[in-house]
Amino acid sequence: MATQAKERGVDVVVVDHHEPKLALPDCVAVVNPKLETDSEFEYLCSVGIVFKVWEIDQDTLTPDLEAELRRLGFTGPVWAIPNFRDPEPFVAVDRAVAGRKLRAELRLDDNVDLVGLVGHLIEQKRPDRALDALEAMHARGAAAHLVVAGDGPLRGDLERDVARRGLAAYVHLLGSRDDIAYLLAAIDVLILTSDAEGLPGVLIEAQMAGCPIVTVPVGGVRELVDDGETGLVTEQVDATELAERVVGLLRDPKLRARLGERARRRAVRFTSRAAAGTYAARLAEIAGV
Repeated sequence: MATQAKERGVDVVVVDHHEPKLALPDCVAVVNPKLETDSEFEYLCSVGIVFKVWEIDQDTLTPDLEAELRRLGFTGPVWAIPNFRDPEPFVAVDRAVAGRKLRAELRLDDNVDLVGLVGHLIEQKRPDRALDALEAMHARGAAAHLVVAGDGPLRGDLERDVARRGLAAYVHLLGSRDDIAYLLAAIDVLILTSDAEGLPGVLIEAQMAGCPIVTVPVGGVRELVDDGETGLVTEQVDATELAERVVGLLRDPKLRARLGERARRRAVRFTSRAAAGTYAARLAEIAGV
């Protein structure tokens, strides 16, 4: 990576979510916009040493992040490139088979509705909002179960919240899993309840798996989900509205199937092959070739 940074003339590496363990030249600054202070990045911009930004992020650059870079004074070229995934693990899974297998694993009847939440259990992801939505689903007569795949610092709080609300029989905390493709194929609907996102990869994965999505309108989700075509995007960041959309899908299996099929077809936009072509074109543009 140090060699690539040097060859590309990179001045700043922007990362997200995690502090990277990178072997980079001393002349390259590493900036995590969620961990570093604005003043540090503003200084880099003000002294004129920021010419090219290389983002090595799980959630690739969104228009919101571009606006933040501009606000901080960066004037160089910025390109928004969609996140991507290798589709093979997701398209290879049979949804009907996966659904029966997961319900057997959870000791549930085959006709039980499963709503999924996938992600790190941190405040940003708002797992409590998923519980609010589940309660609202039950209030509307849908006895859905919530399957949570992921772990994190809020695991204990979430367990206590589930017990306090009397939802223990309806919430399944699976912890960290390495079979997300199988889980996305097995559930009926995936929900995204976060307060903030970039371009969440789990939405791409769900579409590749043919799993219908209901998401709140945060970050770049509208760039990934075509509302009413490949999933549903709520108007507000609201658990009640989220629940209403989910219940509508649970009661309309034909609509779920149609959304899932369209999502699978259109997810070709987010394959690693498509992204490689985009990155190659941008790097060639930078290099002037």
